[in-house]
Amino acid sequence: MGFSQKTLNTALLVTCMFASTMAASDSSSDSLVTNNLATNSQTAKGDSSTTKLIHVAPPSDEQHGLPNTSDINRSIENYQSAIAQQESEAGPYDPALSELSFGLGNTLLYNYRYTEAISAYKRSMHLHRVNDGVYSLSQAPMLRGIIKSHIELGQIEEASQNYR
Repeated sequence: MGFSQKTLNTALLVTCMFASTMAASDSSSDSLVTNNLATNSQTAKGDSSTTKLIHVAPPSDEQHGLPNTSDINRSIENYQSAIAQQESEAGPYDPALSELSFGLGNTLLYNYRYTEAISAYKRSMHLHRVNDGVYSLSQAPMLRGIIKSHIELGQIEEASQNYR
């Protein structure tokens, strides 16, 4: 599978942007446990010993290290522009488009945009079918993403059909 240098650079750029967002969040995760301990602890008495229960306050999005909405939207826009650029340079059935669409689908899936993720995964799967054949196992990751998105949307019948 030959990728052009421009495609690889674009994919690398998108990956670096996403990785830098996640790396900034990892540095604050070490102090997450100590910052979340609430002061209201209760004691529950057993038969012979006392057990101390510590209540943990739910962490906020910043404590989870989740990127803010503008970073997510910028990442999605980068994927979409890379897809448009690759499509204009290499044509609508270039194998690199499948990889970019799959990456876009993953980004959308992990940011709770399930309907859009399904569309991206379907496009990626279509491109794999065109390039690798209808019964290629290279479609399995896309199918898993589609199924996961359908389950998250509560569309059990559609998820079941995709399993088949």
